[in-house]
Amino acid sequence: MIPAGQIAMVPVMVASSVMQPLRDGDRQERMDPETELAGSSVEVHPATGLSRFLRVLNLPQALGLHLLIVYFSFPTSHLFQLVLQIISSQLRTFDWPAGHCHIKSVCEAFMDYDKINGGRAWYFWPQLLTLAFPHLEQCNNGVEVLVTVAERALANFVNCCEDEMLQFVEFCAGKAQLSREMIRQGFKGASVDILFHQNHDMMSAKGIRTWVDMICSSSRKSLHWFGTRCSSFVVLCLSGSLRYPCNRFYGDTSKPWVEVGNYQQEVTALCMFLCILLGSWPVLEQPGSSCMMKLPSLSHVFNFFNFKKTVTYMGSFGGPFQKPLQIWHPEGTFEGLRREKPDPLLDLCAEVGESWNGDKTFTGNKELLELSEHYTAQFGSAVALIFDQIRSEA
Repeated sequence: MIPAGQIAMVPVMVASSVMQPLRDGDRQERMDPETELAGSSVEVHPATGLSRFLRVLNLPQALGLHLLIVYFSFPTSHLFQLVLQIISSQLRTFDWPAGHCHIKSVCEAFMDYDKINGGRAWYFWPQLLTLAFPHLEQCNNGVEVLVTVAERALANFVNCCEDEMLQFVEFCAGKAQLSREMIRQGFKGASVDILFHQNHDMMSAKGIRTWVDMICSSSRKSLHWFGTRCSSFVVLCLSGSLRYPCNRFYGDTSKPWVEVGNYQQEVTALCMFLCILLGSWPVLEQPGSSCMMKLPSLSHVFNFFNFKKTVTYMGSFGGPFQKPLQIWHPEGTFEGLRREKPDPLLDLCAEVGESWNGDKTFTGNKELLELSEHYTAQFGSAVALIFDQIRSEA
């Protein structure tokens, strides 16, 4: 029996990199687990305590384990028995043949479709995932990389109660207004943004791993909301970004801020693919003038999975500005966010002018633009209510 206490569990996959075999010099002195873990109580952390347990048990290097990391403190003997029990339960073959075959076939079909249309995802996505999960370098091809990552979520579906998993994740959350309203509606989830922690940075290996871990820790029929930064994709920046059909909307890649946008688009496309692959609902929100979804990887995901665009306005949800939005989502999900154009007297975030040759020019108001980046409580509540409805009907 586990002594009474507060236990919180999060699903992760232990990479084989932490399961190195013991050296001969270590084997003798670490033979007794109780000696190795001596003390009245211990606290287990993913990167330290678990690694020590695996080394004590001298598990084979190639063995991939899907474990539940348990955070709590109580006497060592009970803790060690619990870990043994968890590990022994994981040594069986997971009962997911149907799900595994479906995921593999979808990955193969999408990668074939992508290769026919330029192969950007086929080339770039395995690099992103191996950057975040170095042990994936052993995989033979991009499909195997994607399937191996998806297996982590399948293991969590099998071994975790649905109540223990996330029901929503808000990526690039900013002030997390959407998350607040989701929580008020009774949903359990997480907000991810570089403003909260450097390991949330989608431009880094740790950030990509955090994003993928969030997806793999989510239940089926969960919501993954992407508010990816739009600055280099909107019409206000067109004179600098030079994103046009002739360059497939990659723009002037000699400019670092344009390349940053391209990279963030790739991470967003990859994560949205994983979301829908694993049975959740990914949603991308962008300003009305953004061309992000026209870049190859994201457009391939949207075309392959038949995503729909819903046009709405933040001004119709209590916002101080009109702010037209385009919401990209799976068919039959968030069409209910559509609203008519609000009062035209609402302040605009940019002034419209005219150039010497008669073309329109746009000058952004930085203060107003920053204020308009955040969702209103009314918008977040509308998203939560629609999610609750489609989740109950699915």
